[in-house]
Amino acid sequence: MPGRGCPFPILYDKGGSALDEIIIQAKTREKRWVSRSGGAVSGLHVYRPVGDTLTGNLYIGRVVRIHKGLDAAFVDIGEGKNGYLHAKDCPDNVRAFHGGDEALPINQAVHEGEKLLVQVTKDPTGTKGAKLSAVIELKGEYLVYMPQGVYVAASKKLDEKERSHVKAVAHRWKLPEEGVVLRTSSAGIPEEDIKEEIVRLRGKAEDLRKRALKGKAPFLLENQDALKDDLKEQMKKGEGRILVDDYDFSNELQSLAAHHEGWSVEFDQGRDDIFSRHGVDSAWDRALKKVVWLKNGAYLVIETTEAMTVVDVNSGKFTGRATMEQTTLETNLLAAEETAHQLALRNIGGMILIDFIGMKTEGDRQQVEDAFRTALGADRQRTTVEGFTKLGILEVTRKRARQALEEYLTEPCHACGGTGRTESPDSLAFRLEREIWDMDHPACVSVEGTPDVRAAFSGPGDRHIDRLEARLGVKVDWLETQAVNPFYRITKIQ
Repeated sequence: MPGRGCPFPILYDKGGSALDEIIIQAKTREKRWVSRSGGAVSGLHVYRPVGDTLTGNLYIGRVVRIHKGLDAAFVDIGEGKNGYLHAKDCPDNVRAFHGGDEALPINQAVHEGEKLLVQVTKDPTGTKGAKLSAVIELKGEYLVYMPQGVYVAASKKLDEKERSHVKAVAHRWKLPEEGVVLRTSSAGIPEEDIKEEIVRLRGKAEDLRKRALKGKAPFLLENQDALKDDLKEQMKKGEGRILVDDYDFSNELQSLAAHHEGWSVEFDQGRDDIFSRHGVDSAWDRALKKVVWLKNGAYLVIETTEAMTVVDVNSGKFTGRATMEQTTLETNLLAAEETAHQLALRNIGGMILIDFIGMKTEGDRQQVEDAFRTALGADRQRTTVEGFTKLGILEVTRKRARQALEEYLTEPCHACGGTGRTESPDSLAFRLEREIWDMDHPACVSVEGTPDVRAAFSGPGDRHIDRLEARLGVKVDWLETQAVNPFYRITKIQ
């Protein structure tokens, strides 16, 4: 959909199919990448050295409280907020479910003080801690291996014949207590390769078990490389090229791309910002705005609260040349496609209500719902469309595994009592770091800003600012100033 995209040329392969692009900003501590498909921005991803996603991480935790009313336990994993473990996510109850037995209540599945191997399945959000599972999942190229998972399943994207085949292969090589979920990439793979991956992941699970015995809870047992995991998933979708602004990281990605046919990695050298060079720098600001314009002059208003996200569709400047019913349908069809795109781009999860412009016929509502479902096809996260309510609002739920982009990059505005949002100290510190990287070899940069931004920029014991100054040969002078919200400005460059 070039109307959302960018003036840069679309890349094509020899057969005339559009190639995807992944543009990675990797020079600074915060890593970001943008995916572009058919000339349009299709994904925004950001990773920080501290406070990044916990999803997929393995911890040795300690059960600190049993809550019988919730049928859940609270587990200290050493990340500030205690994690939440429901009884259904304990190995005994997974075995009970698949064996047709009665599930154990939480106080029989675990006990207070117990040392427990758990995995984060959903990041902390707001006042809630991370959601945990004691049924560990280890990802491979063709399958997901669960040491205590019991069952075998296969991707719904495989046809029925292929699903039956790969499930039979898994059953032949897994142990009774193990679980295996075959991924879409398992289609057409020789049985020996699937067997080898099960054996390799079984060995990894045993190594983790031995390491878990040695440490004192709570502690992080294994940190998932979310950036590379996400890149792997992106490269499974098609063919294209990866542009990276850091030479060392581009070399690391060469071996990753070697396992995905049709992908190449290029070191994109230049003093200016890689996102600016490729016309995607403004995508970040647009993804935080409430208003999203459609190509016909209509627009969406996207507002998120702790309970839900509401998308309001407005006709705006668009009046159309046909009947009111046709104009409404045309706008709603555009809104359906763009809303699906925005949910994925902003990583919005949880309950979502979409208030389309009122439609008189059931046929029009069905057409809009079908268009929305089709547009969801490119989304990695599971999204459930519940249908239209009596008030004409489309109810949707989208799996929430990580923080939404807005929650990750901003914080409540202190000036307006939390009714708006402003960039967080971390976001401002990383932005300042990028600005200094893009300067033309200055000797000294003078900065005025609030103490919280300075602390985030300098790091514990000034180690981040010292490393930056040594790497770039620049002196950063900082003058602290007070403001209601986090703030900085560059006052002099020499």
